[in-house]
Amino acid sequence: PPPPPPDEPDPDWRRITCPVMSALVKNGDLVPSPAGLITKQQTFDALLRVGISEKVATETTDDNFDHIDSLDLNVFRMNTVSSGPPDPPGPAEHFRSTGIRDSRQPEHSVYPPFERCAAFDGTAGEFSSDDIVKCANLIWDHETCCEGGLPPKLQSNDVLDSKRPLACGSTDSGLSGCDPDCEEPLGCPTDETPCCRSQLHGAINFMFQEFGTPTGEAAHMSTTDMKKLWLEAEYPPDFIARSPRGCVDTADPSAAGCQLCLDEVTTTGPGGLPVTATTSTEAQRYCRCLASKQLSAHELDSIPEHTSLECSKDPMVSANVTLTDRRRALSELTGPRELFDSVADGAALRNLLSSFYQSRGLAYDDVDVLITSQTPSTYSVRLATSRSDAVYLAYSIRVELRRFAQETAAPIDISDVTVSDDLRLTDCGQFCEAQGSFLSGFVPRRPPPPSPPGPDIDPCLRPCLQGTCQELSAFATCDQLSEVGCDCHGCCTESSSPPSPPAPPLPPPSEGPLLLSNPRTSAGSTAFAKRFLTKVTDGKSKTFGKSKKNKKNPWFSAKVTLENQQPVRSVTVTRDTKNKPSKAKKYLEDFEVWVGKKAGEKAVKCGGPFAWSKIKKGPVATPCDAAKSKHRYVTVILPGTRKTLAFGEIEVR
Repeated sequence: PPPPPPDEPDPDWRRITCPVMSALVKNGDLVPSPAGLITKQQTFDALLRVGISEKVATETTDDNFDHIDSLDLNVFRMNTVSSGPPDPPGPAEHFRSTGIRDSRQPEHSVYPPFERCAAFDGTAGEFSSDDIVKCANLIWDHETCCEGGLPPKLQSNDVLDSKRPLACGSTDSGLSGCDPDCEEPLGCPTDETPCCRSQLHGAINFMFQEFGTPTGEAAHMSTTDMKKLWLEAEYPPDFIARSPRGCVDTADPSAAGCQLCLDEVTTTGPGGLPVTATTSTEAQRYCRCLASKQLSAHELDSIPEHTSLECSKDPMVSANVTLTDRRRALSELTGPRELFDSVADGAALRNLLSSFYQSRGLAYDDVDVLITSQTPSTYSVRLATSRSDAVYLAYSIRVELRRFAQETAAPIDISDVTVSDDLRLTDCGQFCEAQGSFLSGFVPRRPPPPSPPGPDIDPCLRPCLQGTCQELSAFATCDQLSEVGCDCHGCCTESSSPPSPPAPPLPPPSEGPLLLSNPRTSAGSTAFAKRFLTKVTDGKSKTFGKSKKNKKNPWFSAKVTLENQQPVRSVTVTRDTKNKPSKAKKYLEDFEVWVGKKAGEKAVKCGGPFAWSKIKKGPVATPCDAAKSKHRYVTVILPGTRKTLAFGEIEVR
């Protein structure tokens, strides 16, 4: 075997050119070998363990290690492009460089132009995404020098020509506007379509959006925290608070390796309300710990706390598939008990899905597919997928899987396929990953192609993927459909962010109450919830609905059938009039009303807590002025421990 490499004579974190790598090493999250070597897998694991998203950990380690046969590098000798003696071959630097960390220690005198960009958006003292993308990324994105202004134009510390973008000349920069795919009819502002997008942009974007708070495009970071990260390799305080690095058991790859993080999560929040990752840093820390374990989406779904704490969930296509016995009955099978075989049929269905994915150009992985037998001929199929593939996969399964099965030589036929409209394409909340590309920086999303000229047609009949907007709008909002190249405005549900232009006035809603369906309760079966709904919508306050007794924060929720996509305007709750006032008070005093996108979700508060002095006088009506059309579930909750919720009537308008 070859002799081991010699020990690194100067293992000082200050020598590490990358501020993120430097922070990992300085804080003990990434421990190099005596020779200063770190491996790709070791670095990937360290990034996940401190709370960096899987996307960023994957892209950064792929680019830094995949060109090296041994998949390791000396982290203290990454300055391979230098006017002086370069470090040994191995790591690949960025195309252009700031020079802030290219010496034996961070250059404090080089940093001030970067800090000036914090004022680019008009708010000094902290960085925003605009400050980074439109100012900080561009300072050293030049091979000529120099100009003042904001952003200032400074010469790159060095240039790695092997990473030069194809259309980027020596006089071009991120503001050149020479994107070859940019066509005048689409409109191409030069500050959004540069031909010099490079890893310089991507690395700064990723660092800011992963270490800022909240994570993702909405991140912010104070100038003090940014300076300490660049020059002193110190994690920002908000990042430390949400990082699982202090409670994760690195020796246990299962969910049990996050038990210490879970133990730090309190059982109730302020006012006795449920604890979630949105309201609790400890809960968010536990969720990020689970993410670092690289469990499958189905494994995460099986962890109760992953759901109750509202950790980030991957998109999921849920379907029910019914098999027919036609093919087997016509072949070798004779007795009716042999027509279906859950083991053989489940395996055949899995193989069929693998072929189906391949025929549609989708990546198939067994761990993403969960098949459960419900009856001898019916199977529940849950398919974990990516956000970019979810809508197409759901549509393909619903429309094409049955025909595909009939056209193949599979030993099963399918008689029916139903697909849930809920693909879990929810907002990323506290778990947004950095956007864009590590190699190219911020890549603006192009708008969908405009509708073809000609007479106006029903927007629901416009083509979208292999179907129409009407078929696809069941799965996604307008913004989500735009991401896959569909212009379905006028047929789909508008997203709340970014804001859309004002829509034409809708017809006024009817004066009667809105229809409620799909009831759920915090405890109890679906049948129990349906009985509850029947009692609180029969127009009689004496036939009241009542939750299970002595529960924590009991709630009742039902889906509202909206008219003309107009949001919920008001909710009226009436106490039960059968019980004595003292008991009715116990069942309803301090109740609250919320609306959300799913049962029990508290997205927008309509009103509460309501005092008994108001409840006892009669129906309590509360407006829901902040509700949007996506908030289709109304929830009545009674905060507290050992509570029982009961009321006579609910009316939604």
